[in-house]
Amino acid sequence: MGLPALILRILDDLVSREVAPEWLGKWTEAEADSSALLAFAPLVVPGLLQTDDYARAVLCLGKPAPLDLEGQVSVRLARQKVLTREDPPLYHAVLDEAVIRRPVGGPEVMHDQLMRLVELSRRDHIIVQVIPFSVGAHAGFAGGPIELASIDGAEVAYVDNALRGDVVEKTEDVAAIRRLWQMLSAKALHEDASIELITKAAETWAT
Repeated sequence: MGLPALILRILDDLVSREVAPEWLGKWTEAEADSSALLAFAPLVVPGLLQTDDYARAVLCLGKPAPLDLEGQVSVRLARQKVLTREDPPLYHAVLDEAVIRRPVGGPEVMHDQLMRLVELSRRDHIIVQVIPFSVGAHAGFAGGPIELASIDGAEVAYVDNALRGDVVEKTEDVAAIRRLWQMLSAKALHEDASIELITKAAETWAT
């Protein structure tokens, strides 16, 4: 006897998520169509800014034997083309200092990843800010990563948690997420000071 169609669909969805973490095509389409992208990352470097080795290390977390790891890495890196296209969106990422201090993939991976952030921040359309530990507790402690995309004058948001990611389109919910992002950005160091902090952190990983 074959499995019920509903169970088959659930199994297929689970396998698809394992093979391609960016399973939520609706958000990747929003990224591709955006004129501006805002992100807050409390734990790891946002996917659009990751090096291949860092992405590989992140995608292995909590997975003893991830399916098609190199395929997952390729999918993640392919998304980054939005930042190198002819007319790229403004990309503004706010990182908690934990992102640049917590080891992911080893010292060499961390050094290369942080220098990649420094390199990217030199581009006119990319801004990277860091919320230093000295700020103490902040509004971002209550949740996970968030992203916002501006498309044709409207905004959609993406929130992530341990189980899944969700695209948020309801106007009042998107407005609440934007307010949260603005609060976090206000706690962050100026862009120049942020890059100085990232550069110093990179030097610690090089020793």
